[in-house]
Amino acid sequence: MDNQTARQRPVGIPQEMIRAAALAMRENFSNDTFALARVALRAAIPNQAVLRDLVEQQKTGSRPGLAIELPPDEPADLMA
Repeated sequence: MDNQTARQRPVGIPQEMIRAAALAMRENFSNDTFALARVALRAAIPNQAVLRDLVEQQKTGSRPGLAIELPPDEPADLMA
């Protein structure tokens, strides 16, 4: 890690994103950590608009609510 990277603030992740990722990981449990990471990221950041909102929040320091749809009650195939 270079000095420039070390001085940057960490990215804040809203609670809704953490919850969506945790639910998806629970519904699609695997011993494959790469598969779990993919499931979690896809659930937390479902599309480019959500990613843009997160980046904009970091730039402005604001925390407006993000529109994140939580996974349905039925297990979904997020591994595809």
